Amino acid sequence: VAGSSVPTFTAEIEVDMTGCIRLRSDLNEHFKGIKFSYNDIIAKCVAIAAGDYPLVNASFTDRGIRIFRSVNIGLAVSLEQGLVVPVVCDVRGKDIASLAEANAANIAQVRTGKFDPKILENGTLTISNIGKYPITRFTAILNSPQSCILAVSSIQSRGVWVNGHLREQPTAVINGTFDHRVIDGRDGAEFLTGLKELLENPALIFIR
Repeated sequence: VAGSSVPTFTAEIEVDMTGCIRLRSDLNEHFKGIKFSYNDIIAKCVAIAAGDYPLVNASFTDRGIRIFRSVNIGLAVSLEQGLVVPVVCDVRGKDIASLAEANAANIAQVRTGKFDPKILENGTLTISNIGKYPITRFTAILNSPQSCILAVSSIQSRGVWVNGHLREQPTAVINGTFDHRVIDGRDGAEFLTGLKELLENPALIFIR
């Protein structure tokens, strides 16, 4: 199905990244030989949230909506010759260390320019993160036939009011683009809300 023919809608949510920053720092301090990125933590949270809201891990087909059991997350990587999306399969079933190693291996492989095209196959959901640039929000184009792609912005320091007091908060905007034939506004909003809860309390990934 051509992406331009798919009816889509977008929704965005702001996430307090304090917990993710702390968790990433702790993981990198205690796990020698593995370098953890925000993408690893985000992908793990996305996979758990997709288990709670399975329509985001689905495709629209001629026979109806196909929901996938395995959450196979593609991570968009920008190369000089264009964008490629290597996939890690069964992210929900992987621990965070195994996921970090798989993502790092995929990214290193595609950046050589010589890689097995099979690592680009079987994705069921995509994450596009341009956090290294000072972009506050953006919308990603749906990677058909997937029903959801998430666009993750940079982490920006913002002032927020909490219990009558102004405090500094590291905030990222996550924008979801959804296939409207599969996901309606309520489902998209509930998924993003569930994802926000996980990202703001990322220790939950160790018990989910």
